[in-house]
Amino acid sequence: MKRDDLVARAMLEANNEVKIIDDSEFEAGMCCNGGHYRFTTVYKRIGGGNTWTREYKTSAEFSYCSKHGGFMECNGCNEDYQCYEVVRTDQVLDDILSAMHSDAECAFYPGEKAYSIEFSK
Repeated sequence: MKRDDLVARAMLEANNEVKIIDDSEFEAGMCCNGGHYRFTTVYKRIGGGNTWTREYKTSAEFSYCSKHGGFMECNGCNEDYQCYEVVRTDQVLDDILSAMHSDAECAFYPGEKAYSIEFSK
């Protein structure tokens, strides 16, 4: 495993929330209703264990399903209105590593990396 991968694993183990921010199509001034949105995937650890909730968010002003990551009305995905997925730590780590190793750049800000990652306790 690469050094960066080991650092990502350590950061994941030490924190309870992770945000992967996708700015590949983001453009200031067009990010609310102009079609150039920021997309964020939010992971929150469940009870300090090996499972996490995964929710999708966007900068758009339109209805957006936090469980499926698409522009649609929320219909309360189940009877408890838990509009998120439950994933295991290895899936969160895979998503972090994918974002970390991506060479994608912001379409409207050449030279800027498209993905950023935030960890919090």
